[in-house]
Amino acid sequence: MSELIGLSGASLAGYAYLPQIRHLIQERCSAGISRSAFLLWLLASVLMTIHAVLLPALVFIVLGAVQIGAIGVLLFYSARYRGLVCPAHALDPARDSRSGIWSKSAPEKAALRR
Repeated sequence: MSELIGLSGASLAGYAYLPQIRHLIQERCSAGISRSAFLLWLLASVLMTIHAVLLPALVFIVLGAVQIGAIGVLLFYSARYRGLVCPAHALDPARDSRSGIWSKSAPEKAALRR
């Protein structure tokens, strides 16, 4: 039962990457993706997966494989589409294109501080 719970969590972790991957590939938009952060996350995932293999711990091996795969896809497509921005992010880079929520722009924030 414990492994089933863990594998369910690993599946959810993989599912959590899908909106970002979908937006990146379909919109060819790399706005907001920090390649350096994802490279560090990839290194951390590889090291943790090696540790899980040495234990062996199936749940963490699966989780590591999911993370390595998802981060690999993100890094590949963010390099391929580097500098490309979808229309929603071109209007306001801080906009959440899925929810339509707009953050305040720098001039708006400055005006609020006055």
